[in-house]
Amino acid sequence: LGGAGIAVAARRRTQTLRDDVTRLRADLSAQRRSSDESRAVQDLILSTMQDGILLFDPAGITAFANVALDRLMGVRPAGTAQLFPPSLREAVERTASDRTPVSALIEVGEPVRVLRVVVTPAGDDGSVLVVARDVTEARRIDAIRRDFVANASHELKTPAASIQAAAETLHQAAADDPDAVAHFSA
Repeated sequence: LGGAGIAVAARRRTQTLRDDVTRLRADLSAQRRSSDESRAVQDLILSTMQDGILLFDPAGITAFANVALDRLMGVRPAGTAQLFPPSLREAVERTASDRTPVSALIEVGEPVRVLRVVVTPAGDDGSVLVVARDVTEARRIDAIRRDFVANASHELKTPAASIQAAAETLHQAAADDPDAVAHFSA
């Protein structure tokens, strides 16, 4: 192969390498677009949820928090040390160390809102996921229902007692004075 043959072979090899680099760039660009699209869909889903989502990394630093969490908690904690109330911080720390899920009710904000929080291990690296749901309205409705049942029960006791007394009187009269039963039962 003389000098010209080596030069041709080198140009072919260079062109092959250029083609490979161009193909790799195109593949990388397509993967980046796909990743960006997946991330956008994920962000859209998490940002439109009504439940607050909070993810802590293994060091206890906030890795993710959605918009609903900000609305429910009033503040986005930078890490577990900034979690309030203390019972929530303790639940997150317990889940991080024991790797067992914890569920709790907490009160936050002014006016006070009641949140049901579920704290679960996220992955094997020590990350922790907190999901918070506002149950204030459900608890208020439950309290109204309990009050209604208690009031209705109280109000029904007096008429029920009167009916029972009349029934007992009729029963006693039936034994003592059968003619009076017709008079009292009308």
